[in-house]
Amino acid sequence: MGAPINIREVARKAGVSAGTVSRILNATPGYRVAAATREKVLAAARELDYTPNVNAQRLFRNRAGIVALVVPPPVKSETSVFEDRHLCRILGGIEETLSAAGARLMLVFTRPDFIRNREYLKLFRSRQLDGLLIWGAALNDDFWREAIEKHYPHLFLSSKPDLPGADANFIHPDYEQAGRDALRELLAAGHRRIAFVNGVSGNSVCSDLSRGIDSALAGFGLERRATLVEFGGTNDLATGYRAAVEVLESYPEITAFAALNHDISLGIEEALSERGFRIPADFSLICCDSCSTEMSIPSITRGCIDDWGIGGRAAAALLEIVEKPETHFRETVPFRRIAGETVGAPRDNSR
Repeated sequence: MGAPINIREVARKAGVSAGTVSRILNATPGYRVAAATREKVLAAARELDYTPNVNAQRLFRNRAGIVALVVPPPVKSETSVFEDRHLCRILGGIEETLSAAGARLMLVFTRPDFIRNREYLKLFRSRQLDGLLIWGAALNDDFWREAIEKHYPHLFLSSKPDLPGADANFIHPDYEQAGRDALRELLAAGHRRIAFVNGVSGNSVCSDLSRGIDSALAGFGLERRATLVEFGGTNDLATGYRAAVEVLESYPEITAFAALNHDISLGIEEALSERGFRIPADFSLICCDSCSTEMSIPSITRGCIDDWGIGGRAAAALLEIVEKPETHFRETVPFRRIAGETVGAPRDNSR
């Protein structure tokens, strides 16, 4: 096997300097060159099967070519973050966009030592990565403030910490809209006692959803405490199942359920079906937040978000922030309504 082709051989074949080859192949920002020269260099590189040295590229660009996705750590006894359908599809959009840009993805978990040792700062200072995509941040994750104030490239996905005065970049679904639209639909159908089944609290998803619910209630001149019976727990079927059983046992006046997500909705459906109740004949059911791939029989009326698109948009935005650190990015993505078969007029549910 012969020695690897080097940049000087590409330069000789194209009839230009090695510096010109380097600037063209590394897509140096602001470097202008004639189209014919650029094509000569690219053709020579293809003919010689030349691949730029990754480490040399990093030095030349002052870039690592790596972006980190930061997520909460898996817990053995609990549902893993990688069982979250939103995250899986967001990850697909991120990877697709980064790969097309020639960047790579690193996975990082916010374990206690990551926070205690301020590893989120060390990763930047050691130039191991170019930017952070942060998914699943809690409202009280105030340790991110330092990275934001130092203007390290970052972007929060789906949820963000409560950091007054911090100039954070983010993209997230419009959960306020999701809560408002879901409850408004039940209220418009005539329901006045509703079980709202939420999931894990302490994040901006829940607080945004709650604001939307308050907005819908205000539009109908209703008070929250007089209209809703609220349940919480985890983001899975078990939470929905337990809430439905409690409603059947203790709240005969309730005629509808509003659920945070599709899994909770399925738990509600299962508990009602096992006890002979039908949807929507006996109870209405609406889901605030779901993925496009989630399905059920009957089809649940729900809000849906384009997770793959959010992932791709987040990755593209972060790459722009890396190149132009003065960039500020804030985007709220609307939900679309998927009409299902689970919302109807209230029935007499006296049991």
